Amino acid sequence: MPTANKSRTPPLLTCQEVGEFLGVPAGTLAQWRSQRRGPQYIKLEGRLVRYRLADLESYLREHVVPLTR
Repeated sequence: MPTANKSRTPPLLTCQEVGEFLGVPAGTLAQWRSQRRGPQYIKLEGRLVRYRLADLESYLREHVVPLTR
């Protein structure tokens, strides 16, 4: 019998969803991928690209600019 507290794998995000999340066009993500820049991604069967939320959060943490006085 399944339990209600069982953790589930978060869904993979599409380029459109990631673009909205980061505030950039999906085309920008495609350029970044071709230049080996931007957040890590997963490539499935041919040209199907998806992103994990954990990778996006890691990417954002790596790009935080600390305030200096």
